[in-house]
This record gives sequence, structure tokens and C-alpha cells, in this order.
Amino acid sequence: LHNTLDRMNSISLVADAFGMIGALSAAADKFLRETLLLKLRHGHLVASHPDDDRLLQRALADIINGTRLSADFWLIDRALPEASVACQLFALPRNSFNFDFTPRVLISLRPHCPLASEQTSILTALFGLTMAEGQVAIAAGNGLSRERIAESRGASAATVNEQFKSLYRKMGVTREAELVALVNRVLR
Repeated sequence: LHNTLDRMNSISLVADAFGMIGALSAAADKFLRETLLLKLRHGHLVASHPDDDRLLQRALADIINGTRLSADFWLIDRALPEASVACQLFALPRNSFNFDFTPRVLISLRPHCPLASEQTSILTALFGLTMAEGQVAIAAGNGLSRERIAESRGASAATVNEQFKSLYRKMGVTREAELVALVNRVLR
């Protein structure tokens, strides 16, 4: 199992029916040594922030108990949001395995990879955006709040709100979540 996880070249862990981590990739081992967001404590994966840990433990319990087949959420680094991690959990089939533990949950972690400002031209060409609108869309795609976008651009909140309205119209979306999803689908 360890070799399989390592060949996937991903940050992956496998938990048993008690939530204990029984296997992890070399990338996961390295990641856990370097991050402050997650740690292994007594064989269990725990998040450093209580809200994130409740979310993680609830998702693990639901998948182990069979009430969910998967979970997908972000673990947010409150000090440095761009260091946040996407966390995906998947139920494993309840087969007999020839391991020293019974795998039940595959945990996959993906560090946030910010969109580059150089990608603005792609959005401007595809959707007929102004350069400023493209920059706002990239910032939103990177998870920045409207307030942070305004602050980083030296613009007023009203200007950024007007740019969002224009983005919705030009990109054919009606909500900020749809805008963020579309930007990430197009550019990732």
C-alpha cells in the first residue's frame, strides 16, 4: 500500500475503521512534518484549528459509519490563507485486505496553488473583460474576500462591487461562488 501511495506522487493517507492512520505516502509524511495545519497525534490525523478539526473528525466519522461516501472541504490557515489545504476523503470498499490494518478512508490533501496574475490575459480574451476585471477575477479565484481585493488594489469597496457585477454579467454567472468555480475551472 505504501508503494502504491508513493507512486501516486500525492499527499495521501489511509485511515482504518477507528480513524487511525495505517498508511501514508512519502509526500504526506513530508507535508505533515512541514505544516502547522495538520498533525498525527497518537496515530490520528488532527487539524490544529478546533473548527477545522471538528470538520475533519465529523467527515471521517461519517465516512467510517457509512453515512457519506466522500467529503471535500478546505482547511484554512488563518494566519496565511494562501497556505490553506484542500482536503478530500473517500470511502474505501469494505473488502478483505491483506494488510496489518483494514483500510476504510482514503485522505487526499492538496495545498492551495494560487492562480498567477499572468493568467489575466486568458480571462480577458475569453470573456471580454477589462484588465482590472481580470485581475479582480484572479484574486477572487485565489479566495480573497472583496475587502482584501479592494485593499490590495487600492480601490474602494464600491469599485470592487461594481467590478463583480460586471464580471457576473460578462462571465454568465449570478453568484460569487459560481465566478470562483468558473475561474478555477478555466485556469487550472
